Amino acid sequence: MMVDRELSDLYADNVEKTSIGEEYFSVKNLSATGQFKDISFGLKRGEILGFAGLIGCGRTEMACGIIGLEKLSSGEIYVDGQKKDIRSVQDAMEAGIGYITEDRKGQGLFINYTLSENIVAPSLKDFSKYGIMQKTEIEEQALELIKKFNIITPSTKQIMLNLSGGNQQKCLLSMWMNKAPSMLIFDEPTRGVDVGAKSEIYEKIREYVSEGNGAIVISSELPELLGLCDRIIVMYQGRIQVELLKKDFSEETIILYASGLKKEIN
Repeated sequence: MMVDRELSDLYADNVEKTSIGEEYFSVKNLSATGQFKDISFGLKRGEILGFAGLIGCGRTEMACGIIGLEKLSSGEIYVDGQKKDIRSVQDAMEAGIGYITEDRKGQGLFINYTLSENIVAPSLKDFSKYGIMQKTEIEEQALELIKKFNIITPSTKQIMLNLSGGNQQKCLLSMWMNKAPSMLIFDEPTRGVDVGAKSEIYEKIREYVSEGNGAIVISSELPELLGLCDRIIVMYQGRIQVELLKKDFSEETIILYASGLKKEIN
């Protein structure tokens, strides 16, 4: 009653889903000393791939390794069959890879700046001419994304700190989804948001992959992974324990692998 929808609609199953396509992104034997080791997996177009595991298992560190925030000791990253040398976030962006951090206030947003300033932050080059920021174009873009992502705010000039957690998170999604990368890593995408905002975020993730992109979702909420993902990889102590297909999904199975009580190293 609070969010005016059935809980069965929480995971946005109503979004029309295209068939899962071919594998276009992969990592092989990815390692970072003391963080994770020998991580190998692939991602297909139109697919949502989940990563489960206990806190400290290496999921976020692996994501940071993919986008150049964590120094890799070994391993290879491929996009559309081409090996990519990613050593910085800029390299990742040029390769079509985006990352939505789990720490929106500390790492994801400029919390003391306005909503419009945040929304265009990853795309500043698109809104500058001869080194001068085009304020009219920035305002138009902000208004468009506010509407598209249903961000509740009195104006584009609202300071980000004064928005609710759910609206801050939707702003963070709009920043990176507007860059139109071919792959996005969502790290704890609904942490600290209400159930209404969760449903809207799930809908945006599903819309994103329905356009032929791929998404990786790292989450500590098992119902979220079970309801949203096509496959789930479970990590334990920096390694992949098992890869589960949808027919094998269950909270009990994931917990057994994530806690090391059941082992099936790939």
